[in-house]
Amino acid sequence: MILRIATIVFPIFAIVAVGYLYARRKKPEMAMLNQLNMDIFMPALIFFVLVRKEFESEEYLPLALAAILVVLGSGLLSYPIARRLGFDWRTFVPPMMFTNYGNLGLPLFVLAFGDTALSAAVVLFIAGNFLHFTLGRYFLDHTVRPLALLRTPILMASILGLLFNVLQWHLPKAIEFPIEMMGQVAIPLLLFSLGARLTKFDWHDWKIGLVGAIVCPVVGVFNRCDNGVSLTTTRPTNEATDTFRSAAARGTQFSVCRTIQSGTTQGCVYRDDRQSILRSSYPNNVGVSIKLRCDVWFPECFSAIP
Repeated sequence: MILRIATIVFPIFAIVAVGYLYARRKKPEMAMLNQLNMDIFMPALIFFVLVRKEFESEEYLPLALAAILVVLGSGLLSYPIARRLGFDWRTFVPPMMFTNYGNLGLPLFVLAFGDTALSAAVVLFIAGNFLHFTLGRYFLDHTVRPLALLRTPILMASILGLLFNVLQWHLPKAIEFPIEMMGQVAIPLLLFSLGARLTKFDWHDWKIGLVGAIVCPVVGVFNRCDNGVSLTTTRPTNEATDTFRSAAARGTQFSVCRTIQSGTTQGCVYRDDRQSILRSSYPNNVGVSIKLRCDVWFPECFSAIP
């Protein structure tokens, strides 16, 4: 487990370290690169993911709604903490709500779960950024105009990509490929920029930073809506049973939803106990739909679906 975690996080720390060391030595001006990333490369990545044929927007709607609720819930929970500790809520609450789901969230998702998880990571990124560019800006400036925010490149790419997806429009390869290439620049540049910014780290307000580092994950976990990812497979019961028994034997955390359709009736059985799954013998009904609900902390669960 430790080796797996190290394998996941090492590339992130390596790129951040390169950015830090380079910035310490050369002191580059990162403002233009960051602007390019937010205006060109990140929108290209978002648009490319959304227009892919494999992306089904309906499947990710619950995930987007859950992300919005988590962001809003984090703000509601951290506001009284800020008042209690005497912090300016405009300084303390926004970082608790709008976390680093770009620089760290996107690469962590991909490194932990593979390229297939990029779509989910981008959905979370879009949901968080939508609130960041709307509600977050309103916190600091009540005169901000909502329509002006729609001209933000990331939001424009999100809206356009969703439109293409819903209408099932697809780009020709000659256009899709350069968009994909530009999108591939985004994540490494995010991490490099993060390392460069660390050279300007200021210890002046370390107390509020330390409190935030504790409060942020606590309120995020406390108000989470769901920590599972659903994957569904339809197999003859004997094959599906073997799949889940194999996963259970490896210690995978999941629950099983077994839906058996018979005429107009259907039943669903949830089992969370791995030992009960190992002992179970399901009837060999044809056309059984079994849902595997994976705990996101156990990526080996994803390999259980044939």
